[in-house]
This record gives sequence, structure tokens and C-alpha cells, in this order.
Amino acid sequence: MKFRMLFVAAALLALCTGMSFGQGASVLWYELDTQLTMSCGGGGCIPDGILVTVHQDVDNNGATDNDPQPPVGEAAGEWNYNQFLMNGELQGLGCGYFFADAAMTSVGLVPANPRYWLRVATPTAIWRSAVWTAVAGPQDADPPNWDCEVVTPGCVSSNLNGDMTAPGQHACLHFCDDALIANYRVFCSPNSGGPIVNVQPGCDACGDPTCTATGVTIVSVVNLGGGQWAVQIVAAGEGCACFSFDGCLPPACEPTLQVQLLGDRDHLPYYSCATLCPGATTLVTVCSPTGAPLNPLNTPIVTVTPGCDPIATRCDVICEPAAFFALSPWVYNPATGCFEAVLVGDGCVCVCLEDFLAANVSNFAAVSMSNSVRIDIETASETNVDRFEIARAVKGHTDFNTLARIEATNGSVTQNYSWTDNSAVNGTTYNYRLTVVNTDASSEEIATIEATPSLNNAVITEYALAQNFPNPFNPSTQIVFDVVTENFTTLKVFNANGQEVATLFNGTAAAGRHIVNFDAGNLTSGLYFYSVKIGNEFTSTKKMMLVK
Repeated sequence: MKFRMLFVAAALLALCTGMSFGQGASVLWYELDTQLTMSCGGGGCIPDGILVTVHQDVDNNGATDNDPQPPVGEAAGEWNYNQFLMNGELQGLGCGYFFADAAMTSVGLVPANPRYWLRVATPTAIWRSAVWTAVAGPQDADPPNWDCEVVTPGCVSSNLNGDMTAPGQHACLHFCDDALIANYRVFCSPNSGGPIVNVQPGCDACGDPTCTATGVTIVSVVNLGGGQWAVQIVAAGEGCACFSFDGCLPPACEPTLQVQLLGDRDHLPYYSCATLCPGATTLVTVCSPTGAPLNPLNTPIVTVTPGCDPIATRCDVICEPAAFFALSPWVYNPATGCFEAVLVGDGCVCVCLEDFLAANVSNFAAVSMSNSVRIDIETASETNVDRFEIARAVKGHTDFNTLARIEATNGSVTQNYSWTDNSAVNGTTYNYRLTVVNTDASSEEIATIEATPSLNNAVITEYALAQNFPNPFNPSTQIVFDVVTENFTTLKVFNANGQEVATLFNGTAAAGRHIVNFDAGNLTSGLYFYSVKIGNEFTSTKKMMLVK
């Protein structure tokens, strides 16, 4: 190849493995008239982007050894340009060429008769020209021949990332450095317990016995959600390993989707064991065993007990007792004639239908006055109820004494009852307990509320709704509202979504202070709102927090 130099040099070079090229066309006054006929490195053109470097035979031994490139800089005797990139395709010349404009311009004195050679290197081969001697002035340098050295490729990491969408897939991983990491994504059902993955040194299990084994470890399997898991594998050195996706684990928790309790007042109790899973819900239904619609006014009494073993419950199943659970309020479904509620938690529980409320008590309130407390009772319906009993105990004591017995009316419409305790003492806090006694002599304790008579309760001059106390609470709290003149009043509780979850008072409220107990035992932890509306005179809403 003639390489013209005038302290300036440029070239058009073709280096195609296995190809020869003859006399080339003149480019400006730079010409090509050499041939390279040897094949090296597996054949094929050298692609654009491969570096062509000019080296100076500094030791003057005529050999293409470890000679450096000519220096590039501003000092005397240095050159401003001593390397090119293969750019034949870019220049429209074809694969294996490079073209450079004026190059190798000296910025100062040039050593006498400097000797040079060219080098082109690819990952598989290195081409070197013979050494030639440059002289001052324009010159065509014609290296007499080229030699070629095959390069053995170094270690190349491969298959370190990928997806496996079905069990039974595997991949041979090649690691080139200690502690290299491979990352794979595998897919199982979102409800599964996760993937079964394995990694073994060597690739025999992958069908490739030719590579050397390396130590490997699966360091993490992370649930990405949506049925995807990320698997991270780390190598203990250079070599190969076989990674396989062998299957999916069964679901870590299979929830009971529905618990159906079949019973009426003649078929009790009825119980069933349920498995609760985090993030899942279990529908609980209470229906008549005959298929007849239940009375929508007689709410079921259902208990939920952790575990299902026969010693602690009436269920006969050995399972891991629930760490927590919560049952939502009952809702009557007119389409099925059944009551429905939602049960959530983690673990197993025994769900038992104990009874139905004979009296559907919609309000039980204690109104503190001066040296007296008025008890208000409202029922949505009554079935086979004999009477209501009101018992009292000083707060902190457990000895309740029955002070009043109120005869029940029975019927499917709203009934209101009122009784005043005129033996109360101002400043003393009392607990009042309401018990429903049925005609068959069975009884049900409905609720216990608290009241403190005070001289301040004698006269109410403005409507008010106080902050509940305690707050936060678990599971019960008291709500106080003041009524100036007798008026129709509602007191309701709503969840954070604005859905009504309880009606605490719905009827005519006498003038005075009203203390209403709210038991949220069937509700889940969270923010709730309670709102009072007194006729057209007063409306107020406040927040409260249930923490279980």
C-alpha cells in the first residue's frame, strides 16, 4: 500500500478478510496500489468503526513489536493525527475500507528517516503492515506485505438476563468475573406460593457439558406482583452454571370463599370453619334451612372464634388460629332472603350462628340530667319479646342491680320506650345495661352505656355535638349531643367512603343532654364520621378513629 507523506499523509485502505484488491483509484493525490491476499480470523470484511493506527519504529529494529504510536501534541517532532477509523460504508466505498483526508502533519522537526507501520485489530485477528522508512517531502510508502495473527477470544458473559414463562425452562449462564450477577424473571399464577427455581454449577443439566463449572447461589426471589417474580443469581467465579425454572408452589393460603350458616330460631346453633387469607374476603351468609326468607328485622347473632379445634370451639378442625379477623355489619339481601356480611383476617376461625335478635334494638341511649338519668330505647321490630330489663352499677363495679322492667309491645314497626332513674346522684358515673327477655325465658344482653348526672345537665341553652370519648377507641366510645327543645333527631355513623354503617339514634329527643354509646366491635379499624341532625335546627359532623 503506498502511503503518501509530506509531513502529511492520508490513505484509502481496504482490509477485507479473504479478499484481495489491486490497483486503486487516485484520491486527490493519495493512491492505493497494494494487495492483501491472506485470510485471517474467520473471514468477512472488517466493519466500519475498527481503529487503524500508525506506529513509529522507535527502536529502529524493523519489527512490528510494541512500538508506540507517534506522539500527538504541540511539541516539536510530534504529529497531529496518527489514527483512523474504518469508514468505507460511511464513505460509500464498501466494507473493509477507510478514507482519511490530509493526515500525519508534523508540528515541528521530524526525526531523520523515521520508520512506520500500520496496525488494524478486531476481536478475532490483528493485521500488521511491514515497516517502511519515511523521507522528507511527498512520498508514497509501499509496505511490502502484511501479516495476520488470529486472536483467541476472551471470556464472554452471556445469558445473564431473561424471562422464563413456563416451568421446565432452563438456561446455561456464562460468567466471566467473580461475583457477576444474573437476573431472570419467572411467571407463576398471582395466587401461587411462588416459583420453584434451581441453579447448579456447570451446564450438564442444561445439555452443555463443555464448559467449566462455577459456584453459584440464588440470592433472592422477589414477588413483583401480577404473577411475576424476580430471581437474582450471583457467581462465585468464572465459569458456567445451569439455571432452571422447575415449577410453581401451591398457593400459600387458600381462603374459604363463602361460609353459609343455615338456621332459624328452631335450628340453632349452626357453625362452620373458615380459612382467612390476607388480602382476600370471605362472604358469610345466614339463610333459613327451609329456603324461606328470614325476617329482615331480626339480625343474626354470630360469633367468630380464632381456631377451629374441638376443645375451644364447636368446630372440629385442627388448623392455625387466626391472628386477626373482623366481621362487617350485617346487610339483609331481599333477593335471597338472607343476611350477608364480609369476614377478613389471617388464619382459621370458627363461625357460629348463635341466635337472632328477638328485639332489633335500633337505639339505646342514656340522657344525663340533674340527679336523674333518662333511658331511651327504640326497637325496629320485636318478635316473642316478654320485656326489657334495665340494670345499673356504679362505674368500676360489676354488681348490676335491676331497676326497671318494661313490658314489650311486640310487632314489626318501630317502638319507643323511656324510663327515668330518679335515684341517680350528681357527679356519680353509672353503667346502665339493657337486657331483652324473651317469652321462652331466654335473655340477651344488648348493650351497656354510661351516664353521669350533673347540675350542668339541668338546662341546655344551645344545640351541640361533642367530640366522642375516648378517641381513638376500641371497640366502644360515647357520643354526646345536646337538644334545646324536643325535636326529631338522628345520629348516624359513616365510614371513610361515606357509607352509613350504624344508626345510633332515630326518633324524638327530649330537651337535654344525650349520651349514646357506640360499640364498633364488628367494624374494621379506620376513620369514621358521626353526624347528628336535630330537626331543622342543627346539624353537625365530627371525626373519630377506631383502632383495634
